[in-house]
Amino acid sequence: MEKDKEKVSVSPESALIDRIISDGKEEALKIVSDAEKYAENIVSEAEKTAAEIIAKERAEAKRASEDVAAGKRTLSALEEKKILLRARQELVETVYLRAEQKLKKMNKEEFLAFTEKLVGEYAEAGETVIIAENSPATAEEVGELSSVKKLALKVAGGGAFGGGIILSGKTCDKDLTFAGLLESLRERTEAEIAAELF
Repeated sequence: MEKDKEKVSVSPESALIDRIISDGKEEALKIVSDAEKYAENIVSEAEKTAAEIIAKERAEAKRASEDVAAGKRTLSALEEKKILLRARQELVETVYLRAEQKLKKMNKEEFLAFTEKLVGEYAEAGETVIIAENSPATAEEVGELSSVKKLALKVAGGGAFGGGIILSGKTCDKDLTFAGLLESLRERTEAEIAAELF
């Protein structure tokens, strides 16, 4: 039996080795457990950071797309206003072009009545009435107008302008050509006509 006891009894060195091995296993298990927790924390933080980055990128992409859309809406509104303004300008221009066409289509009687009115309103003694070369009346016919005779005005033909008359004086000329009259009219009435049309 003593022999069996010897076999069963553990030597102090063996017990120390067993204890070291046991402690080593526990330490290894603790290190592995700590490493797994550390890895889980790193993965969790990485996932959290990735989610934050994705959310931030989505928000920035949404904001950028909204900015692009707002910019396109603004450009579209500006383009629409430019087109509308151009159309209004063309319409106002048409009003004055039609007025000019009407003036240029005057027959002789209408032209003489028109000239009588202009001379009566703007002429001064000593001036010369110059009529356009394409005038429907002659210089002699204009010379017979009562307003021309009253002021003893001279009349000359062959004016190099598109219609109407010029009152030429010693110090200045009065532009009563169709173009000049329409320009003066336009300066006074364009805003009013635009307001009426729109």
